[in-house]
Amino acid sequence: MTSTALSRKRRLLLLAAWLAYRCAPQRGFAMPSPSTVFPEAAPSEGPKWKPPDGPGDIETVSVQCLPSKILADHSIGTAQMLALRGILGGSVYAKTLRKQVLQCSREERSVIIFGEPGTKKDMLAFNIHFARRKGRLLFVDCGGVSSFGARIWGRQGAPGLLDVADEGTLVFNNVHQLNRRLLPAVVQLATNGTYWSRNAKQMQRSKLKVILISEEQTGLADIPKEAAFRIKVPALRVRREDIESIVRYELRRLGRTEGRAIPDITPEALKRLQAYDFPNNVQELFGLIENACRNLPENAEALTAELLWTAQSAQKLDLFKVNLLDVYPGLRDFLRSDWLENLNHGFTKYVFAVLVVLLFVGPQTRDANVGLSVFWAWWWPGILLTYPLLGRFWCAVCPFMIYGEVVQRWRVASGAVLQKWPAEVGRNGGWFLFVLFLGILLWEELWVLENTAYLSSCLLLLITFGAMVGSYFFERRIWCRHLCPIGGMNGLYAKLSLTELRAQNGQCKAVCNTFHCYKGGPEEGEGQETDGCPLYSHPANLKDNKDCVLCFTCLKACPHRNVMLSLRAPGVDFGFPFLFPIPGTAASARHEASAPEVALLFLLLGAVFCHHLPELSAQLGAPELVASFSSHALLATAALLGPGLLVLCADRAARLLSSAVEPKRRPLNDFVELAYSYLPLTWLASLAHWLELGMTEAGLLLPTAARTATFFVPAVGDAVDPAALPTLVFAPAAVALVQGALLLAAAGFSLQLYSKLGSKDAPFAWVHQLMILALTWELWQLIL
Repeated sequence: MTSTALSRKRRLLLLAAWLAYRCAPQRGFAMPSPSTVFPEAAPSEGPKWKPPDGPGDIETVSVQCLPSKILADHSIGTAQMLALRGILGGSVYAKTLRKQVLQCSREERSVIIFGEPGTKKDMLAFNIHFARRKGRLLFVDCGGVSSFGARIWGRQGAPGLLDVADEGTLVFNNVHQLNRRLLPAVVQLATNGTYWSRNAKQMQRSKLKVILISEEQTGLADIPKEAAFRIKVPALRVRREDIESIVRYELRRLGRTEGRAIPDITPEALKRLQAYDFPNNVQELFGLIENACRNLPENAEALTAELLWTAQSAQKLDLFKVNLLDVYPGLRDFLRSDWLENLNHGFTKYVFAVLVVLLFVGPQTRDANVGLSVFWAWWWPGILLTYPLLGRFWCAVCPFMIYGEVVQRWRVASGAVLQKWPAEVGRNGGWFLFVLFLGILLWEELWVLENTAYLSSCLLLLITFGAMVGSYFFERRIWCRHLCPIGGMNGLYAKLSLTELRAQNGQCKAVCNTFHCYKGGPEEGEGQETDGCPLYSHPANLKDNKDCVLCFTCLKACPHRNVMLSLRAPGVDFGFPFLFPIPGTAASARHEASAPEVALLFLLLGAVFCHHLPELSAQLGAPELVASFSSHALLATAALLGPGLLVLCADRAARLLSSAVEPKRRPLNDFVELAYSYLPLTWLASLAHWLELGMTEAGLLLPTAARTATFFVPAVGDAVDPAALPTLVFAPAAVALVQGALLLAAAGFSLQLYSKLGSKDAPFAWVHQLMILALTWELWQLIL
């Protein structure tokens, strides 16, 4: 066929289409490719559009905008035709939404509904309409409205939706997707009910109640509050207690729809849903339930957690945790018993008193006083070894706070009302314990506390006195949480622990409204009566192990079995398991970085240098520095503060050079955050130092105890020869081997942690790597 014939045929088809349009202007019909492009015009002037004069203009006509189809296209039926779910649940949020829907249905004001995706905001609008019982429900998806909006506001010779619609409700869905040119017209309609009719070329008033649905309020802020009622639909993650009601309703609805028995849901499956954050909110929950019912075996009577496997926490690091209470069910009963109370107030309280008296009145050297040996050769290495496994558990059995509890119980029994914690303690407590620890370390070094029994006893009494004073005035354990230097050290090292005590955040928010684990309270279900967490920490809100002493009060108080004692990979608090650097497991760090804690970290690192002042002064070529008290004090202060100041100066120099040489590149992360890279170095270097006493003197416990007994009862020396008692002492080479291995591991773990906390691509990022290696090398020289 020739091109002339094709052109003739095309003109005939266009002419036939034009004639059909002219003969039946009120009947919509399909065009092969209708265009929606219309000439633009200001709303006040109306569109400069005219009916086509000939076949050549037909391609610019959108026949779907014809009035005969407008109402049919935008009407979405009646309440009987819609699967209205209503507002389910008994939470405060659900009750508030129901009140707001009722109020909106009684008023003629416009309504603005906003919230996250998937919160079923359109269903809320439908409920408002059907509660009004006026007119029809018209629905406009703003994402599909053309830039001209002819179907809504009409055009010359063709009325729009607003022109032909009578009384009812007009819902604009996804207003945030509407073309910005049309937004002022929507705002005007919602504000005073008027609009510019392009067909009538004049301002008209609509009888429709306008409901605007958006994921954000951007662009709608110009609507005054007296003209529009605003409803913020909460996300599902903040109303988790409604999840059970929503699930059970949906199961009944699906059961009736599919003509099958209504399935139940297991408690484990419900917990999984309540622990999930639901990025797509209620819509995602409906999809999960529908999919689980579809995959439910025929003979199954309930949804199990396996059918809801997609509703899992997005935290990749949860893969590195195992709940020990599920693996060993008997462990829960043991931890909920009174074993800790019996240990503290039936044993430790009295043994500690005997130890303090022994240090005062017994021999004053470590080789003759078993109490001094236990304190320095057993306790210090032992507590450093417990951090990787038990975290801050020492604080749960600490004798200092046991006597604080004695004072507190006496005060409460006498009718006293203990004070709440002042806010200043939380803000400045970290610096207080830093200064106190600095003074203790200087006292220890200058007065040789590790070989002077009565001074070591004074140190123990000083810390006990602080705990007792804090407990006399304030409730719970203010001393342990904010002021105790040993507690600050324990909280710092506990971030490397293999265990953690946590609760499922979603379950706590969904089913618990008493928070007895945090506030304290009477028995509730299987939950015991408690006074609440002694450190005022909620197990679901803990970001790291710093403020958890593993006292298991929350485990005893929880009636929902929601508290978990988990075995985890170390490094989880810092965003990744650094002993198992598996690709894809990195996440945002959850620990709370703070400047006082970083200062304490470097102070503890400086303490290792301070314990080796003779070797350090020998390196400086001035061994006489430790001979006089004044020079000894200056050198000790420099050793304690020097490592931290050196690292800080190196960091500042790297940042200055980075801004000068490569100002456009991303700088290093904040110093307070990346300073935690030195935590493995600090802990393992301290362990390497104290392990020498543990491997050489801890095994002399029996001979030392015999000499102590001889001091009080000389006849014991005639009956028992201390030199003949069994001992366990490691050779110097074995001690050096262990110390060297610890220092190498310290450097490796710190470098690995820095690779995660620091900015890999930042200029001069290698400065901190160099500092870690330099400090490790210097510690190697001093300790070995």
